[in-house]
Amino acid sequence: MFDENMMCMKKIYLINLIFISLQISAQVPSIQESLTFGGTSFDQAQSGIELLNGDFIIAGQTQSSDYDIAHLLGIMDIWLVKTTGEGISYKNRVYGGTSDEWAVKVLKSDQGYFILGTTSSNDLNVRGNHGEYDVWAVRINDEGEILRARCLGGSANEFANDAIATSDGGYLITATTYSNDGDVNYNHGNADVWVVKVNDNAEIEWQKSLGGAGAEMDAKVLETEDGNFIIASSGNSTDGSLHLQHGGSDIWVVELSSTGNILRQQCYGGTGNEFAGAIAMQAGNILGLTATTSSNDGDVSGQHGGADVWFLQLNEKGKIISEHCFGGTDSDQARDIKSIEGGGWLLAAATYSQDGDVSGNHGRYDAWLIELNTVGNLVWQQCYGGTKDDLPNALLLTQDKHWAICGYSHSKSDDLTKNYGESDVWVFQLYKNHNQNKKNISVFSPDITTAEY
Repeated sequence: MFDENMMCMKKIYLINLIFISLQISAQVPSIQESLTFGGTSFDQAQSGIELLNGDFIIAGQTQSSDYDIAHLLGIMDIWLVKTTGEGISYKNRVYGGTSDEWAVKVLKSDQGYFILGTTSSNDLNVRGNHGEYDVWAVRINDEGEILRARCLGGSANEFANDAIATSDGGYLITATTYSNDGDVNYNHGNADVWVVKVNDNAEIEWQKSLGGAGAEMDAKVLETEDGNFIIASSGNSTDGSLHLQHGGSDIWVVELSSTGNILRQQCYGGTGNEFAGAIAMQAGNILGLTATTSSNDGDVSGQHGGADVWFLQLNEKGKIISEHCFGGTDSDQARDIKSIEGGGWLLAAATYSQDGDVSGNHGRYDAWLIELNTVGNLVWQQCYGGTKDDLPNALLLTQDKHWAICGYSHSKSDDLTKNYGESDVWVFQLYKNHNQNKKNISVFSPDITTAEY
């Protein structure tokens, strides 16, 4: 009897030890550094990059002309901000015309930076608008001066979605197009995914419209190791290029060759609506994809109610390896995804929920980060923000293996101590390894350097 009791106690001890070890290994990172800046109107960050010296370039848009923004060219401008890794000082510059501009992506180039955005102007920095809204591709030098700016589109609307630097030194741009003229050589009937390959001067090398009679939009892109391109978008057509549409809006994944030919395509979803979030690639050509879903059938299972974050892993032939819904009974929206070195994924989302997979919501929409293991199971989750709406737009893995998140905030509470009015640009850093080079939390918002680049 004594031996049996001892064995039982040893088993309980081992189980508890394993449980404690798992809790420690899945320790949730807290905000180590946080930066907000802007003016009294609406200011948002959409994309960011880290430079070799540890500085950050943040691209977004502003409607302010006070506090951190020295002047405004039009109704809304593209706003580019340069800050040190510690957030001590930064410079800023606006780009655009007298109407609307906003950025979706900033990339490093050989001579400076490449900015992709949308414009409805045709004056000041903007020339050659084809009508309504155009895609606007801008190259600037390290000092922020425009080297080349080009409008891409037709007489109807084009809205920029994403861009990547390609292995041949150019860029691949994705956009939503409603045109059938100008630079757009075909439209299937409503909103199409428009894929545009440009050289380093933003001159079109080839372009292709993808879609059907319905609406295909919000395409994200990455380049594969063999030089092909994976495009993930939202689509609700049942004709044209689309096949096997489930109902409502599906996630539509298309692989294109380096010259724009369709190699394969597949729709994923259920009878509700799925809207594309972001895509990333893991070792072994495993594609990670996020979306926002209201379905709970077809390819989608485990939906919590309202809208959920939907995560899929696809093999190189497009077959689903695993899929999971994350969220609560309210609205949860997919924003970005990055692969983690050694396996696994980090997801950025916006959550309005306070139940299900979500805990610690500060109020209204929070920035919600989710780490997943290699099979897509939850490792940890954490909400960041204040009592108002605070949303992430992009994830960055820094050179010292920390995570930086950029987005925007309306709050002045909890994780945020300053707000100038309406929404501010919000950039905060976490440590990927919670025990690595841990610093005390510092919330900072220094006086902006009004000098331009």
